[in-house]
Amino acid sequence: MTPVTPLRELPALEPGRAFPLPPLVDTVLPGGLRVVAARAPSVPMVELRMRVPLPEAAEGPAVAQVLADTLFADAEGADDLLGRAGATLGAGVDGGRLSVSASMTAAAFPEVLDLVARALAGAAHPDPACEHAVRRLTAQLGPLRAQPRVLAQDALRRHCYGPDVPSLLPDEQALAAVTAERVRRLHDQGMHSRGAFLVLVGDLDPSAAADHAAIALSAWPGRRWQGGPGTAAPPPPQQSPSPLPQQSPSPLPQPSPPPPPRRMRPAGVAVVDRPGAVQSQIMLVAPGLPRADPGFAALSLANCVLGGFFSSRLTVAVREERGLAYRIDAVLDELLDEELVFLDADTRTGATEAAVRQMRAELLRLAEQPPSGAETDAAREFFTGMTALGAASQAGLAGALVNLLQYGLSPDWLRTFPQRLAEVTLGEVARAAQEFYAPSRFSGVIVGDRSGLASQDFDLFARRQ
Repeated sequence: MTPVTPLRELPALEPGRAFPLPPLVDTVLPGGLRVVAARAPSVPMVELRMRVPLPEAAEGPAVAQVLADTLFADAEGADDLLGRAGATLGAGVDGGRLSVSASMTAAAFPEVLDLVARALAGAAHPDPACEHAVRRLTAQLGPLRAQPRVLAQDALRRHCYGPDVPSLLPDEQALAAVTAERVRRLHDQGMHSRGAFLVLVGDLDPSAAADHAAIALSAWPGRRWQGGPGTAAPPPPQQSPSPLPQQSPSPLPQPSPPPPPRRMRPAGVAVVDRPGAVQSQIMLVAPGLPRADPGFAALSLANCVLGGFFSSRLTVAVREERGLAYRIDAVLDELLDEELVFLDADTRTGATEAAVRQMRAELLRLAEQPPSGAETDAAREFFTGMTALGAASQAGLAGALVNLLQYGLSPDWLRTFPQRLAEVTLGEVARAAQEFYAPSRFSGVIVGDRSGLASQDFDLFARRQ
């Protein structure tokens, strides 16, 4: 008989344990580009992430999409370099910003960065490449529009911010009007280094990597940037815990003031028709808090208890006990550069009103029965663990750092936020639950088959409790 191995107790979790931020350099180059280079030599690879603000409306999202699609179209020797280096390289448009992402061996990192720098400083966007990009992007529009979440996100933007908000996807007419000349004009007049971020993570020397970036990107202009949504100039880097020497930030020329940020309007809940759909997408939002706000940690814990993980109240009450949703989440995120609380659920058409009623009931319960000590501790441990786990890999750390810069935060936030979570009191969590989750604060959309939803009541979130 095989002896039974006695169970060993797992070590206790350590809420508030500091995230071991690796040695890094955080500096702003003379052209206004902020560079964060971090040493994480778990494997001999380097991850590159970049965000470049794009001007809104002047040329529209269609031109920006073609610009991203053709950024490396005339990069001489790119295919040979990427193949030899085992590298991946791509560009896209994300929320009014050009995003560049690359993964490469550490040995090939300088060459790939040089390639990216040459494209930013002078990509030609050849006519045939732009014409091919227009055809390819046009062919993709139909399948993208058929995705329920894309339809719901687009409807949510217009419902909460007005009809003049740029759509997530360009239309066929706008794409057909894109010419190579318009793409080159956007690149030359609207895409500059001021307000942009570059993050490098991997098996590298942070100081040497930042120095190489300064030389490689010196030809990329920064003086003509004029600001725009989501393009606030970066704050001066805060002191890093890195033991490596810090570079002094260069003085920045003063950019033109950006336009005022958009703020969501109370708009109730609207039904958006998706004929024939057998499922509904419920997407509700309410104003939240910036991540730099002292109350964000308490709000994070209250949100986690409500719908941030699999043992959350929404998941248990709506999905597990009543079977009213295939998926349901509560997250804190940005929409058009405004920090919001998102409630997001997928359900069947006939159960949509019941799901909305139960979501409203859980919001009311969060205020009447604030998170207990056990719930708060579970949320705290989950949040702390996921933050560390998400930044454990080179790609995860690179993504986390570029997101922090986009939020206007220092890399040190990864180290200090778990400590702040550990200090939050039950009273602070209760106040956050009562202040931010009243049903009357939420607006949003329900995307589904209007005929199947006609007899159901979705005005529940406009009623005062």
